[in-house]
Amino acid sequence: IKVSGEPLPPPKTEVTALGKEGSTLSLSWEGTGPFTVQWTDDLVNGTWQDADNMPIPETAWSEDITGIQKCYHRVQSQ
Repeated sequence: IKVSGEPLPPPKTEVTALGKEGSTLSLSWEGTGPFTVQWTDDLVNGTWQDADNMPIPETAWSEDITGIQKCYHRVQSQ
């Protein structure tokens, strides 16, 4: 979208909750979708990978993290 010839910044996606119950990691957020949850195990040199079944229209996501020692997640709007 452009206003007066200047592009608007992309819509902001804000994570509103992060939780872990047993071996299930849950995230929820606010924003305009669809959304893609991504993960990496290395914030410095890692490559961001899409989680399974992305993109999604929902503003919540969960995954079984059994056996995962270290993992970082982010949510991006399309």
